[in-house]
Amino acid sequence: MWVAPEGIIYTASMWDENEGGVAIYANGQSIASIGGHGEFQGSAITGNATSIFAALQYSAAYGSGTVGRYDRTSRIRDLLIPVSATTTEKRADLITGLTTSGSPLYPTMLGCLMLL
Repeated sequence: MWVAPEGIIYTASMWDENEGGVAIYANGQSIASIGGHGEFQGSAITGNATSIFAALQYSAAYGSGTVGRYDRTSRIRDLLIPVSATTTEKRADLITGLTTSGSPLYPTMLGCLMLL
């Protein structure tokens, strides 16, 4: 879960019966969602003033160990960020945490912190 400064809540999950992979809440109510079921790992999400970053599940198109960047206004993914040396193994790179400090993104994978 990531809470934006204005109080909007973003949650990432592998499956949500009522929402997509990233659910968006304000004032205790669901207001929107991003992506589809099975798109996200559900393990890590963060954001900044303009973007949401979420760990993605393995895909034949981009492999594993990938973070998607989504525009907070349009809710469209505008960048794939590979954060792993391996992209061929389905469960080799579980992204366990994400944080930002302004523009830099800091992913954590299996106990290792990386700077991008």
